[in-house]
Amino acid sequence: MVSALLLSSAVLGVLGGARHALEPDHVAAICTLVAERPTFSDTTRYALWWSAGHSAVLALASAGLLTLRMQLPSIFSVRAEQAVALVLIGLGLRALWRARSGTQHTPSAPTATRARMPFAIGILHGMAGSGAFTVWLAGAAASLASAAWVVGTYALGMALGMCAAALLARRAFVQLGRHALQRALALSGGVSLAVGLWWLSAQ
Repeated sequence: MVSALLLSSAVLGVLGGARHALEPDHVAAICTLVAERPTFSDTTRYALWWSAGHSAVLALASAGLLTLRMQLPSIFSVRAEQAVALVLIGLGLRALWRARSGTQHTPSAPTATRARMPFAIGILHGMAGSGAFTVWLAGAAASLASAAWVVGTYALGMALGMCAAALLARRAFVQLGRHALQRALALSGGVSLAVGLWWLSAQ
């Protein structure tokens, strides 16, 4: 029977992961990708691959810190945050260029190719955003099993939160219609660019 402690930690983990997925830099990045290919399958694929990349880094960092009983250097998280800002700027400029040129997406791109970008962005966001969490986890977890439980519930929450954000963005883009989709792509690119510049200036 699942204990009350495990159940409560699972609920907190899922809620914490969902909240983390809805941070401005995450939403800006995924919305820029969704605006390029607002189909249901691609939208969910982008969200899940982003979550997979983020969770993979979180799991590896947590396992490493727990095994070695080390703390993540603060400078590492700062540099990763700066890299995230540059990626957001790059995504914004890319979306603005595509909106201006009229090349919304490349339909012939294979599934594996379309998965690489959200997975890589998720990895980068995990390196930037998981530092404080993994430091806490390394000092608080009693074992790898308990750490895996926390990370697993956190990852589930992130996946649910990111899927919800991506699908809401897709619904808005689809309702705009084909003719307005280029403007939506330009808007999402502008938001990504603005968030990236703000994120970079805040580091």
